[in-house]
Amino acid sequence: MILGLILLLATALRVGAAVALPAVLDPPYQGRYYFPDSELYWKLALQLYHGRSYTDGARVVLRTPAYPAFLAICMHLVGPEPHRVRILQAAVCGLVPILLYQVWRRLLSERVALLGAVIAALYPSAVLMSVLLLSEGLFSLWVAGQLAAVAAVFDDMREEDWHPRRRPMVVVAALMAGLLGGFASLTRPVWMPVTLAVCLFLLLGLYRVRLQRGQLVTAVDWGAIAIVLLAFLIVCTPWWVRNRIVTGHWVWGSLWGGASLYDGLNPRATGQSDMRFMVVPEAYGLSPHLATMDEYEQDLYLRKQAWEFVRRNPGRVLWLAVRKQMRFWSIVPSAPGWNGLTIRLVCGLVWGTTYLLGLWGLWLVRRRPFVLFVLAGPLLYTASVHLLFVGSIRYREPVLLPALGLVAMGLWERLSTLSRRRGLTGRAERG
Repeated sequence: MILGLILLLATALRVGAAVALPAVLDPPYQGRYYFPDSELYWKLALQLYHGRSYTDGARVVLRTPAYPAFLAICMHLVGPEPHRVRILQAAVCGLVPILLYQVWRRLLSERVALLGAVIAALYPSAVLMSVLLLSEGLFSLWVAGQLAAVAAVFDDMREEDWHPRRRPMVVVAALMAGLLGGFASLTRPVWMPVTLAVCLFLLLGLYRVRLQRGQLVTAVDWGAIAIVLLAFLIVCTPWWVRNRIVTGHWVWGSLWGGASLYDGLNPRATGQSDMRFMVVPEAYGLSPHLATMDEYEQDLYLRKQAWEFVRRNPGRVLWLAVRKQMRFWSIVPSAPGWNGLTIRLVCGLVWGTTYLLGLWGLWLVRRRPFVLFVLAGPLLYTASVHLLFVGSIRYREPVLLPALGLVAMGLWERLSTLSRRRGLTGRAERG
């Protein structure tokens, strides 16, 4: 009953925001797009919707396909109209708090999980991510689902002699952990190494539990972990093979990684995105033939130039890393149009409180490595990636959502402590 109400609340807020979006956007954006990436995703989705080649007209491996494919599915359901697709996407993203509840229920406690689900349902950034035509909303859904499956696998497998009784549940959860990890990786390629890390931590966590009981990790345990990896490969391999066919090279993510890396590591880099080097490469000391290279050559060239910049300018790279982390962890937005006083005050209050309670929750679980890995790991991993790539709040928010469980734990502990103190004070006064 409570979960149903939380689902209703989360969905209503997100759908309501999607419905209201045209009323708060400037006329040029009403019913259309808000970010340049949105227009690209929409263009690729239209290609899939109409059964055409997956290309923007010039590049064939510019973006991984999961989010455009999701948009194309939405188009088949409600038509190729951005506003209607946004509403459907918002409704789907209403599932995120419920999936996160499943994570927190197994790793923390029932009460903390329910409190966390309420926080996730109300969390303003989660609501906003769900209504914009950007990959962050869908990515947060895959991440929440994968972590819920991973928590289920570990929770079931750490029981003694789990396989006679829980084998079907573990197999299903392991399959979901791998499949959803694959979908997340084909939404945001930066996630691709995470499923391998999940398998490693599952193995280490089980080894620790078995060691405490004087046991060894069994072949059945290994088999369950292998299912995670196999399911991940089932999702990703078609994309890898397709890239090999169309480019003649093995491409695991996309061929935009070189441009993204150079965006964060170049002589004019400031820590925020500025892709003008693609238009005027000579101004950055790049080859004037950059635009005429094929996308694989261009990707390799820009990667090489970025690492050459690192080699020649270690001090500058360190300064940029600090700037990127300041942007990544900032409690106020810096994007144009989002820096008004009211917005900054509200964001500062929300994110500042989130950080304080999250740090307290982190302290409370500091001796539980698997909990730390699942709840804080995605956020810390993404932050470390953006020591190289540009820093932005936008990249932080999807992976901050699992850490809301730590926020809920910190808040629950504070409320419990206050309640106990009031109870003691009341008894003292009556005494």
